[in-house]
Amino acid sequence: MLEDLSIGAPVISSDGHQIGTLERIVVERDERRVTHIVVDPGLLESGNLLSPGGWEKPRAHIVPISAVQNIGADLIQLTLDQRAFAKEPLFEQEYYANADLQTGEVQADGEKPRFRLGELIHYIATAAGLGAAPYEPTTEIAFRESTESAEIAAGTPVWRRTPHEEIGVVERVLVDAETSRIIAFVLRRKGRGGKVIQVPIEAVSDVQDGVVHVKLSEADLAKLQPYQPENRSK
Repeated sequence: MLEDLSIGAPVISSDGHQIGTLERIVVERDERRVTHIVVDPGLLESGNLLSPGGWEKPRAHIVPISAVQNIGADLIQLTLDQRAFAKEPLFEQEYYANADLQTGEVQADGEKPRFRLGELIHYIATAAGLGAAPYEPTTEIAFRESTESAEIAAGTPVWRRTPHEEIGVVERVLVDAETSRIIAFVLRRKGRGGKVIQVPIEAVSDVQDGVVHVKLSEADLAKLQPYQPENRSK
């Protein structure tokens, strides 16, 4: 049986509360197996909105795939209640931007020192007299992504190597319910009215943070079946 992980789907706790949406999926690269899901409760619900540096504070929680009880039509239910979910580790990513030390203007790579994005926002806000406080990492953040894993988020681009071009973005991940191994990616083709198709895992050459590479010719792409929930590959 296949499970259909739809990025952006609502996530429900065992006591019936909507605790967020599926923000991203963490995958073990070698085995092509889903190990965790990342659930974003939203800026307001997280309590970060009015806290110092709140916009840059991590708010999404990372949950092991074993805590997923049921995956329905565009809905995910956990075995965790609302309180237990809040105790799951926060998930943090580091984003960097190059910036001029005096003006905060973003520069091309190699021209100026790097700022963490949160520090850059704080710098610009303070210079403008907004009095923002910087985000300081806390000991609550316990999850550190393995170097053997990769993340798939909404809009993760899918590229083929020959010819080297982007062919679409990931919308869903089809997973074997017993093994948590990925069976297929559901891909929306580029362009207006892009078709939604299933790309079998055998056609995937590698999965990295922020990108999926496939080995598909035009003829191969033309043969791929459209995604239809009732006709998913078994």
